[in-house]
Formats: sequence, C-alpha cells, structure tokens
Amino acid sequence: MSNLKSIREEKGDIESKYFLDVDVIDDLIQMAGTKNYEWLLKIRSNLFFDFINEFKDKLGEKWSSIELIISDIAEAIAYVKKHLEENSQIIEWRSTDDLTKLKKKFITKSNYIAFKVVIACLSGYRFIYTDSGWQQIVDVCNEECIQALEELTDYLEFYLTYLDKLDFDSEQRIVKQDSSLDAIEGLENAKVLTFNYTDTTNRLFGIPEENTHFIHGRIDFTRKQKLINTMVFGIEDKEEKTENINPDLISYQKFYQRIIKETGSDYRKFFATIEDSDNLRLKPIDDMNIIVFGHSVDPLDKEIFINCFDLAQKRGGKYKFIFNYYDEKAKREIVKNLTIILGKERMISLTAEQKVAFVKCDDVQRMERELL
Repeated sequence: MSNLKSIREEKGDIESKYFLDVDVIDDLIQMAGTKNYEWLLKIRSNLFFDFINEFKDKLGEKWSSIELIISDIAEAIAYVKKHLEENSQIIEWRSTDDLTKLKKKFITKSNYIAFKVVIACLSGYRFIYTDSGWQQIVDVCNEECIQALEELTDYLEFYLTYLDKLDFDSEQRIVKQDSSLDAIEGLENAKVLTFNYTDTTNRLFGIPEENTHFIHGRIDFTRKQKLINTMVFGIEDKEEKTENINPDLISYQKFYQRIIKETGSDYRKFFATIEDSDNLRLKPIDDMNIIVFGHSVDPLDKEIFINCFDLAQKRGGKYKFIFNYYDEKAKREIVKNLTIILGKERMISLTAEQKVAFVKCDDVQRMERELL
C-alpha cells in the first residue's frame, strides 16, 4: 500500500515538475507490460543522465552534444586504462585533497569534465574490489558505463514513443509545415535514409515504409517487431583500420551497434541502377537529387555520408546533394562539417561541378532552381 502511495506521489511529481502527461505514460507502460514507474524513475541514477543534467548549461542544445558526452566518457576510460601505471593515484588516493589534485591533473584535457566523472567512478570501486588488480577495476567501471548507455537508450526510446503518441494520437497532433520540400514533385515516391528513430517522415509525407531505411534503428517500445531495442545511440569509430579497433570502446561505437542490432545497409539499394532484363543492359540512368533535411551533417555520421557520396559517383549519371539549412549559422556549420568529412579539395570540386548545393529550408523557389 505504501509503495502504491509512493508511486502516486511520484506520478504527481512527474506531471508537475517535468510537464509530462501521466495518462499517456500510463498507456505506454501498460502497452509494454515489461516496464513500470519504478523503472522509469531509476533514470535519475543513470550515469549519463546525471552527467547531462549537471552540465546541461555547458553542453549546448545540439543532439550531437549528448553523443559527444558518451564519446568523452568512453575515451576518458580508455585513456586511464592505457596509462594506468602513471595514473595509479586514481585508485590509491588517501584524502579529498589528493582527489582534488588528481582531478586537476587532467584540467588541460578537452574532456576534463568526463575525466572527473570517471575518476569518481573508479574511486568508488576501489573499496569493493580491494583484492583485484587496477585493470579489473577500470574494466568494471567501463562495463557500468556500457550498461548505463544501454539503459539510457531504453529511456530515450520511451521518451520518443511518448512524443510520437502526443504528435499523432492526441489533440497536440503534429502538422506538416511549409518548407523547401514542397518544391519536390512526387515526394511520396522518394527513398528515405533517416537517422531518426521515428517514422515521422512517413506519416507527414505519405512515404511508404518499404521506401525507408532506419539506419540507426527505430522505436519499438512494445517490442512488436524485434525482441531488442534496435536504436543505435553511440559514438563514431575514429579508427580507419579494423585492426586498430579498441575493444574497450567498441560497445559504444555506432558501427558495432549497427552490427549487433542488425540495422543493415539497405540505403545502398537506393543508389542502384535498373537493369533491362530483355536487352541485358542498364536502362538510361535517371538524374538523382539527394536532399539532406534536418541533419547537421555532424562527423559522428561521417561513414554514412562518405558512402552516399561514393555510391552516387559510382552510379553514373547526374546527381546533386542539396543540403537544407535553417539559418546562416547552421549553413556555416554544415559546410564546416562536410569539409571535415570530405576534405577541402573534394568540397571545392563538388560545389564547382554543381553536385553540392545549399538551400534555406523555407526557400521553395531556390529549391526549384537547384533540383535536377
């Protein structure tokens, strides 16, 4: 009885403090069957959520900022493990003054805040694993962070399912806004490679699901399609050669998650040419417009963008990548990110050859001019 009362109080707290619709949450929890309010409220103790909440003023508002947090913490753990002998004080400190001095040792690191979190985590384990080697303590800390990332991904799936229900199953129903996409005839026949986890584009533009590749998985809170959470939520693989893959970082990396969660590479089929079986030759290759909408082109997804540019070139025929941007600041960011991904010379060539263009997301006339 007391537990039920506590849950009722927590539900009221959720509604008043976080402005969430408890009725919708009730529906989702009942639909899932495997989750409850106790699971939901454990988010407060999640390592990554706690980190985000504490430093949200410094992190900025970009979605990629969350992925950078994951990257910073993972790389901090890997660094400590690689240089464990010279950083033995992390586990051996004897006073809070020692701990403060130790943290300051990493103050020059760009991910200094992440080092503070990792040091606190490692310090806590030294009393539990007193007879274990330092490497095992670091491994235990790493496993806890991997588990925290998996839990955060589950909470993210729940939240996006909640928003999806508000957007399409309530009076707050989302409506399609005017945009440069209005210039595209037959948009419902487009092929969509989406980095999002929801089927918003399908619902708003009437694009069939078979024309969509959810490269990073999709929400499925009730587990109707697969038994696992297929959402890819992690960091980029910075190693060019497979033999250099760090086994301590692999669980955080997107390529690994895409393998484990079986998200595939179906988007490659979107660039395929059509074969004329009667004449055993390729039919004339159509012009291809590749519209990038609602993506900052962050280098975290560089592998996919590089593949798309290479596939478009190998396909033959005319092609053009049209990047939509919100304002001039966003445009500069996209150009910068593309240059990081493709290199200066390739970017200069692609724009000169009219294979890359930039269109403001509400400029229908400019989009009409740029389309092949």
